[in-house]
Amino acid sequence: FMIYFGSPQRSSSEELRLGQAIASQVAHAAARASSVALARSLAELQRRLLDVSGALAQATTESDVLSIVVRAGVEGLAAHDCALWLIDERSRELRIVRQVNYDATRLRRFESVALDSAMPLAVAARTGEPVWSDSRRTYADAYGDLESRTSAMSELAVKAFACLPLTTSKGPLGAFAVGFETERVLAIDERTFLMTIAR
Repeated sequence: FMIYFGSPQRSSSEELRLGQAIASQVAHAAARASSVALARSLAELQRRLLDVSGALAQATTESDVLSIVVRAGVEGLAAHDCALWLIDERSRELRIVRQVNYDATRLRRFESVALDSAMPLAVAARTGEPVWSDSRRTYADAYGDLESRTSAMSELAVKAFACLPLTTSKGPLGAFAVGFETERVLAIDERTFLMTIAR
């Protein structure tokens, strides 16, 4: 909070106290507005989780469950795309089983991913830990050579992504990826949403 005058002048102690009081009120109002926005965001994600839970409770087949999870990944965070891979134990690969908004080039490129590869999807599936990338630069810093190969795919619109492990009580099941067309740092509540639907 700043007050400007047309010419240099000294403020009285009363004016300084008034300025401090105004600045304090502005700071409190900004904090309240931020808290209200956060509460709305949390309430919306909670509502979406309830919708997903309700849909999963009514699912009767594995196919239904996979479709619900992929759809929730796109719709829950306004993502560009989402896909889900399951582990093929015989070939030790992740095989894509559901996707939304993958073009033909990306489908061919990511139809199967070696489980022992350095790709973020495989890392998430192997380690059981999510991989978050908020920009192409973050991706390049962590996965240099892989980023340069995927950026050469002109159809690839994704600038940020998250790869999450799919696990059951029996162990790893596969992985789930969500992509965004713009750079994006996912808030804690958004990450929690993704981790919840991936379980």
